[in-house]
Amino acid sequence: MPEVLLNRTTAGVFDGTARVGLNACAPWVRDLIASSRLAETGLIDPARVNATLDRTLCGAASHAEIHMFLVTETWLRVLERHRHTWWTPHTREANACV
Repeated sequence: MPEVLLNRTTAGVFDGTARVGLNACAPWVRDLIASSRLAETGLIDPARVNATLDRTLCGAASHAEIHMFLVTETWLRVLERHRHTWWTPHTREANACV
């Protein structure tokens, strides 16, 4: 392995790549914001999330906030669909592996 890679102290930045993907999926993300479970519960303001998305798409903001929204919204929707299978009960055998 090249010495320069072995001595590297950073992991690199992927904001540009994330922004390209986010631009391609922006209509889908806007639909997700419009039908957000987080908005239904009052945890987010869709207008503010859309404004953050706009800033992120033009490079004026990090993708971190939109990423947090996407992850949390997706988790809630999966939980809705699979509420009875989401959590795995702990068994004695599972605890023995820890």
